[in-house]
Amino acid sequence: MKSKVLVKTFIATSLDGYVAGEQGELDFLEAAAAENEDYGYADWMAQVGTVLVGRKSYDKVLSFGEPFAYEAKDCVVWTRQAIESRAAVSTHSGDLAPLIARLRAEGKGHVYADGGGELIRQLLREGLIDEMVISVLPVLLGKGTSLFAGLGSMVQLELLEEKRFPKLLQLRYKVVGLG
Repeated sequence: MKSKVLVKTFIATSLDGYVAGEQGELDFLEAAAAENEDYGYADWMAQVGTVLVGRKSYDKVLSFGEPFAYEAKDCVVWTRQAIESRAAVSTHSGDLAPLIARLRAEGKGHVYADGGGELIRQLLREGLIDEMVISVLPVLLGKGTSLFAGLGSMVQLELLEEKRFPKLLQLRYKVVGLG
């Protein structure tokens, strides 16, 4: 029997809930850098069939100047603008429900909602995220790109797992309902 395709997110935030600084900078993530520690990311990616990413996050990944991080996965960029053609990368604009329904039906593996905050908030509003892994770093940014600000309604979560690492706390939640 085929297993259910889940929509999941795996993201790091500052203790005050920011996923990036005011100018989109990610230097606060260096607080969690540890030799030979990927915080479960490789195992996570082994389950993923498609990466769904917002346009700003996609551009940020490309700006690193390294080989494209999702080269071995299908990648869908949620955007209203055209992007440069790249193998295994497509775009989607508008309502996310039809896209998620199609990705679930294709059954290639879980869908990794890789941000940013706007994409994750929209998926939550539409009731489309099944699980969230949030790594909380011991730093306060005070301002920047918030993961949840402006969500607009309550989202009920169930804590499935917590892992303590020397440089962060990782929380895994199941999304159980809206409002």
